[in-house]
Amino acid sequence: MDDNTLHNNQEKSVATLLVEALKSSPQQYILTYLNKGGELGETRYTPAQLLAESAEYAERLRCAMNGAQTALLSMEPGCHFVVALLGCLFSGTTAIPVPAPRSTKEMSRLQAIMGDSHTRHVICDSNTLAYFQQEAAGADGLQLIHIATGANEVDSQPPSLLSEPKITPFASPHEPVIIQYTSGSTKAPRGVKVSEKNILANQRISAEKWRFAAEKNMLSWLPHYHDMGLFGSIIYPLMSGMQCVLMSPVDFIKQPLRWLFAVSKYRAAISGGPAFAYQLCLDIAPDDFIKGIDLSCWQAAYCGADYVPHQLLENVRKRLSVAGLHPRSVLACYGLAESTLYVGGEKVWEDLPEVFAHRSNELTTCEGCYLGQTFDHIRILSTEGGKDKEPGETGKIFISSDSVTDGYVNAPLPVFEEGGRAWLDTGDIGFIKDNYLFITGREKDMVVVHGKNVFTNDLALNAANIIHTLNPNACVLYKREPDHRLTMLIETKNKTAEFDEEKVALIKRQVFDEFGVSLIDVSILPRGSMPRTSSGKVQADLVRRSYAEQVV
Repeated sequence: MDDNTLHNNQEKSVATLLVEALKSSPQQYILTYLNKGGELGETRYTPAQLLAESAEYAERLRCAMNGAQTALLSMEPGCHFVVALLGCLFSGTTAIPVPAPRSTKEMSRLQAIMGDSHTRHVICDSNTLAYFQQEAAGADGLQLIHIATGANEVDSQPPSLLSEPKITPFASPHEPVIIQYTSGSTKAPRGVKVSEKNILANQRISAEKWRFAAEKNMLSWLPHYHDMGLFGSIIYPLMSGMQCVLMSPVDFIKQPLRWLFAVSKYRAAISGGPAFAYQLCLDIAPDDFIKGIDLSCWQAAYCGADYVPHQLLENVRKRLSVAGLHPRSVLACYGLAESTLYVGGEKVWEDLPEVFAHRSNELTTCEGCYLGQTFDHIRILSTEGGKDKEPGETGKIFISSDSVTDGYVNAPLPVFEEGGRAWLDTGDIGFIKDNYLFITGREKDMVVVHGKNVFTNDLALNAANIIHTLNPNACVLYKREPDHRLTMLIETKNKTAEFDEEKVALIKRQVFDEFGVSLIDVSILPRGSMPRTSSGKVQADLVRRSYAEQVV
């Protein structure tokens, strides 16, 4: 798609495609929000209701913005957020989705985002409005916008009488439609400028690979302000006319089995999350519960966002097969905000046992992301602009496609040019073998000991296999200079830290035997001890700095 595509009307805009999808969707309800995970009922919108409500919201938003073009979108999860999001897209307002603030720390982060993006307008719901009025009332030039929403009674009206949204086009294909701030697990949050060109390209490939269809349902509890929950669970499904069934991340964390129950009840074809979410469900699900639900509808149970252990997905396949989940439906995927969302990972749709068997590899403990037959948008290189690695050889992962953003709000992307294409350094390490991409770790989570690359996730899984109460998704390695000995800081799954001296000694021995490195210490911490980002990832650099200050 070239830069003049939208202006030449060769490609419809995101807003236009949303309108067409809502008008033609066969779904009785296009948007369903599960209040308290469904315990307090549902809030539902028909396609006509969502279209009419969003059109009205867009009109009122134009007036409230008073010529400004960018606003933070700070709301609790729910239908009102989706209405506001569509209102932004219809009105030509660049939205910056952020979490609803609940603490001074979160408010400070939002104020930093406002400063970085030079944005003073904040679109709120009633709860966030009250919080901003109390905590940021004196902020210079702050403009708070609150537009009430509620399902319109439009079911009985003929389509000819329903209001069509007036669409204000964005100035160019490269103008940011959404600015998505990264969670900041390895560095300060940065605003990824996502253009219409990026969204159209990434939605097209996502819908093709995951076989989106208007008669299917998407279910998500993922945070609505990050790429996986925002694009993959709301915008892309709606552009395909699918029903979006949503619940709060908090409601999932409090009772993880609400997720599996909702997949069964609402016949979700597509749903997923990070590795820890699947592990939570496996840890607490009684056999009777699994036997009592029907997951035969679940066509794509995707696992991404963090390191995806192969053994975990094998356990998911085995345990949930009792509920009718097909083994091939469980898949690893790979993406990042800088690529709008999706990079690779799809279901092996046909019955091809020889292909499905290649999802694991003896070189790593992670599960591979199936790339299909063509994947010229991904390269494994030795260094930036360096030599392409052979199949099975580990290197740095670079990507190039129309999905990749043009840059951050106030910083360029780490890219290099070759053959007329810009290649993005993802910061991830991995290899490609048998049409599968294996992400062995993030460059920031890798330590070099005596010339050998050691990844945090490999050591964390090793430790969790010995002490089952340890959480491999909450682990940080600290390397002491000059002797290169490592300290492992790892949380338990419980609120209290249990220290078993004999098992810790076994962890140290196995790490040395398998990886050739010495652990000088294994520091076991209670659950929640390490600082997290807004998406729940451990802030590794901050943990290392804090630890270094304590041991000096």
